[in-house]
Amino acid sequence: MGQKTGLYLTMEFSRDTDLYILDEPISFLDPIMKENFFYFLKEFNINKNKTILIASHILTEIEEITDNIFIIKKGKIIESGNLDTLKEKYKMTLKDIFLTLFEKEKDNVIY
Repeated sequence: MGQKTGLYLTMEFSRDTDLYILDEPISFLDPIMKENFFYFLKEFNINKNKTILIASHILTEIEEITDNIFIIKKGKIIESGNLDTLKEKYKMTLKDIFLTLFEKEKDNVIY
């Protein structure tokens, strides 16, 4: 699966556009490929000045590479902003912010 993900990412970044949309791009990457991908994203963003929208549930890793976040619940943005500003506002990590915003739904989780 990791090789398919790598091919998908290569194809995505081979086009020249102002906005790149990636859905769970790091889910199947091994730790070395993840680090390489994070480095690539940072350099790509700096050198090309492009916007990269990443949909992911791997919050701890997303924290490493993002400046701004949008938290979406049932198709609606329920929180957004600069990551550092949101962490200061809530006095929490991104994971804890996410859990706090979704706390009301924990009774609906099927174990």
